[in-house]
Amino acid sequence: MKVGILGGTGEIGSKLLACLKIIPQLSLIATYHSRCVADSDSVKWMKCDIQKETEIRQIIDMVDIIVNCAGASYITSERVAKLAGEYGKIYVDPFGGKYLMRKLQPYEKKAEFILSSGCFPGVTGFMARALCERYDTIHCLEGNIIQTEIPSICAVKDFILSGIHGFGKPKQYYYKGNYLKQEAVELCSLSENISVPVQLYYTEEIDEIVETYAIEEAYWYTMCMNPMVLNVMQKGIMEYLKSPAAETLEAQAVNIRNTFFEIPLSDPRLPGVVIQVAVQGMQNGRKSRTCFTLNCDNASSISAFVLSEVILRVVNEGEKTGLFFGKDVLPLTSIEKMKQVFCMSEEI
Repeated sequence: MKVGILGGTGEIGSKLLACLKIIPQLSLIATYHSRCVADSDSVKWMKCDIQKETEIRQIIDMVDIIVNCAGASYITSERVAKLAGEYGKIYVDPFGGKYLMRKLQPYEKKAEFILSSGCFPGVTGFMARALCERYDTIHCLEGNIIQTEIPSICAVKDFILSGIHGFGKPKQYYYKGNYLKQEAVELCSLSENISVPVQLYYTEEIDEIVETYAIEEAYWYTMCMNPMVLNVMQKGIMEYLKSPAAETLEAQAVNIRNTFFEIPLSDPRLPGVVIQVAVQGMQNGRKSRTCFTLNCDNASSISAFVLSEVILRVVNEGEKTGLFFGKDVLPLTSIEKMKQVFCMSEEI
């Protein structure tokens, strides 16, 4: 199978290539934008401007699977995904939620689309699903993601756009069919000596898990943003809403990212990403609670792992047609692989 990786020199793309090189069934093509990369024994490199349709078409026409790791997902995904659908190719994206799935419905009988195959959303939902599969009845699901690494410009752009278009319900949780508001900031304990402030953010991904497994109660938390960054972020969103142009988004994203460098460094004992997911319910007639905790230096390594596992599933099980999320596509055995690759623990 031939796999094309748009944005092969980026943070996720370069790590994904390292994962895929060891799969013998794959032939790899990767793209660069401005920094030329020479071919190697395992990867053919091609120049591609993600803004130029003819260049994207050239890559898609050459491969069976196209993975979009180029630029901000909210900006590039729809264009690339629709072209993949037009050619009947498999499209994989580390981001892309329900907003993109709705736009791809005209192509779902012709091609396969696997979205939200990254760190968040992606592995967060998969960890929740893997726990839920162990239980007969689930009373409560709770989890959080703590990110202390400085985000890339593209990640900041996606944060701005997802905030505008919606990816969940800020400051809300789920309880027996209702979405309830809770403004309070809480402390999340990561160890005996380390706690960080978090706030509720009930995501679309967790909502799907709740619906699938008929969960009674669910909470999802994200790390509270530094007040200085939050202030600049809010101003950046307002500026973009007043002038929704690419130049405005770029300028605001740069300004926001620069603000991260001005604030004090996070506790050096904290890894770049911490994900905790816990499920409480009935298991073989007994009440129990199980918690997964994953630590990693950066989100891009987690995204690369999920993408590689999704591609491996396609290689092993063959092509399908339709719209899917990464959390539902990954085999449950991927949890054991995660424990080998990352610092991941399980507590009962």
